[in-house]
Amino acid sequence: MSRRGVVAATLAAVVVGACNPFAAPAGLDPMTLAPAPNSSVEVTRGSEHLEVTDRFSIEPGDVIRTSSSPARIQLLGDRRASMSQHTSIRVNGNDSLEALSGSLLVVNGDPVVILFEGVEGSTRTGVFRIDTVPETSTSTATAYSGSIDVSDGPTIPPFFELDVTEGAVGDLNPV
Repeated sequence: MSRRGVVAATLAAVVVGACNPFAAPAGLDPMTLAPAPNSSVEVTRGSEHLEVTDRFSIEPGDVIRTSSSPARIQLLGDRRASMSQHTSIRVNGNDSLEALSGSLLVVNGDPVVILFEGVEGSTRTGVFRIDTVPETSTSTATAYSGSIDVSDGPTIPPFFELDVTEGAVGDLNPV
C-alpha cells in the first residue's frame, strides 16, 4: 500500500472511531443527558420546560426532545442511549425509556426496558435501535447484538427487525 493509502486509511479509522455511535459516552455520570456541542435539548419536567445546553441530571418522568442536533443519555449502570435529531423520549426509570418519536440507539451491558407503541422491549445486553414515525403509531425495533424480548410478540434476534403498529406486533424481518 502506498504512503498516501496508509495516510487515508489511518484518517478514515480516526474519523470512524470519533463518530462511533456504539462508543461509550465518555465522562457521563449516571442519569445524565448530554446535548451535542453547541446545541440545545428541551427537557420537560412536570410543568417546567427547560432548555439544556450542557450536561444535565435527568429524572424519571422527564421528557427529552432533540431538534436539529442529537443527544446522549446515560442511565444507571451500563445503560446508555443516543437520540437522533427530532427525537422525543420519556425517562421511565433508572433502567427504562419510552420512545415517543424519532430514532433511539441503545447500547447496554445491564438489563434495560424500552417502551414503544404500547409494547415493552427488554434485553439483558445488546445494541438495538427503535425508530418511531411521528403521528403514525408505527415503530420498528432492530436488534444489532443481543436479542430483544418483546411483550406480546417474538424475541428479536440480532440483525432482525420487528414492526409495531398501534400496539399490534408484526412479523420478524431480516435487516
